[in-house]
Amino acid sequence: MSHQLRNKDQQPTSLRPSFGEEVDEVNAMARNLGGREVFDVNKALENLRADPWSMLSEISDIILVVDKHGMVTRSMCHQDLAFADVVAQWHGHCLAEILTPESRVKFDAKIAKIPHVAKQNDAATGMSSTFGNIELNHLSPSNSQEYPVQYSLHFLKHDHGFALFGRDLSIVSSIQKQLVDAHLSLEQEREQQEQFLAKQHLIMESLLEPAFFVDASNGQLLEYNQKAAKLFNIPSTLSALDINTFLGGIGSKHALAQLLEASSGKGTGQTELAVKTKHQMMPAEVNIFRTAGKRTLFVKLLSNIPEPGQESKNAQLRSFVDKLPDGVAFFNREGMVTSCNDAFLDLTGIGHDIAKANFSVANILSRGQVELNILLDQAAKSGAVSSYATNIRTVYGAQRDVLISMVPLGSGKNRLMGLVLRTNDPTAKTTWPNVPPQQDVSEDEMQTMIGLVGNMALKDIVAKSADVIEKVCIEAALKMTNNNRMAASELLGLSRQSLYVKLRKFGLLNREV
Repeated sequence: MSHQLRNKDQQPTSLRPSFGEEVDEVNAMARNLGGREVFDVNKALENLRADPWSMLSEISDIILVVDKHGMVTRSMCHQDLAFADVVAQWHGHCLAEILTPESRVKFDAKIAKIPHVAKQNDAATGMSSTFGNIELNHLSPSNSQEYPVQYSLHFLKHDHGFALFGRDLSIVSSIQKQLVDAHLSLEQEREQQEQFLAKQHLIMESLLEPAFFVDASNGQLLEYNQKAAKLFNIPSTLSALDINTFLGGIGSKHALAQLLEASSGKGTGQTELAVKTKHQMMPAEVNIFRTAGKRTLFVKLLSNIPEPGQESKNAQLRSFVDKLPDGVAFFNREGMVTSCNDAFLDLTGIGHDIAKANFSVANILSRGQVELNILLDQAAKSGAVSSYATNIRTVYGAQRDVLISMVPLGSGKNRLMGLVLRTNDPTAKTTWPNVPPQQDVSEDEMQTMIGLVGNMALKDIVAKSADVIEKVCIEAALKMTNNNRMAASELLGLSRQSLYVKLRKFGLLNREV
């Protein structure tokens, strides 16, 4: 005899048992559930209107009676059940229709495990058998909601059906869902906190100055970057450090009192602190903020302290540049001078703050922007320009012969160019940067000119050799400018039209130099 769930169109054929038999089964199931008999049999028989199933529904949230064909012949519930109106609609439906697909499979598997012999023995002894608990999910009429119920499964002897005594798990399910949501929320908050701490650590370490956070209530050092750890000589194993151990205030004040006083006005301010590990005073910028009712100080020390008794390398280099007799200037990718020494101002005749005047290096070069582009191109290719001989114009129009050396500094958007101007010795040889020495006259051309001796007058021979020299100069100019005809004409002091005439004359018009 199969108890697998079936469709609604299979109608039950069992006969209804007598009232006395139902009473016996109900009392037996009540004892199996751990309770006492629901009511006295004699009293129940006196009142035929009394329904033992309704009385059992007072100790169970839901009671379903299912016949051997899987049809729900009774559906009762506690009057306080939240979905009591839904349970009332289950009567007369096939159990499979009111369960989710997963629960149907689970119920069929449970029924299949019930031994057939146990059913026969219970039928012979007149007792109902209990076959453990099972959790099933019911569907709402609109299939938009599920109702979880834990059932105790009992076999009925009179029609070989089942009685399911259920406990509503909606509250438990709701609590479980809240716990899962809370866990997911905590995980999300933990990930956000980890991201925040990672960003904070990255920002702290990217600062050029020593920086740290201090608890405003007790002066405890909360967090610090590596520059602060190096300045204070803090071992990585120490924790819960007092800021007054490393810093002191002005006079006899403690560092914490000094910081609180500096930030008491607008929440931010500047002060001076004594760095005990270096025995020196240094300026500090302090900000105070409040989170979760707790005040915290953020302190940033504004300058680096050199080693005791030694001048910093930056100061030495700055002093060297300032005292150098050669002009030194720094300019950006657009050619605008950002800083220079006094010697550069003397050579160019500038009498104002050059960094604030948007002054371009092209303004002092005799060939202007064209020559500056050549210098920048050569510096980019070879990494430096050394002793480039040219002349510059002062702001008053005077001409000066100089040697230029230039080197790129840094990279990217912050890239600068370092420029050195040195007065040119008239006896110094003029050289072009990174241009291989030209062979003045080829062997064939030299032999040709020697062969002219005796056949031509000297002035004619000189005129002939002038063409050779002119060709060599044009080739050198084209090499310097990477075959840029316009720039080459500027270097040679020719118009573009004159240069093209000479290129055609010497067969260089379509030639890659």
